[in-house]
Amino acid sequence: IVKLTSLILEGLLCSAVLW
Repeated sequence: IVKLTSLILEGLLCSAVLW
């Protein structure tokens, strides 16, 4: 669960950086 959450957070951060 923790890994999944970190993966989602990483994806959100990447998206924020791309935007």
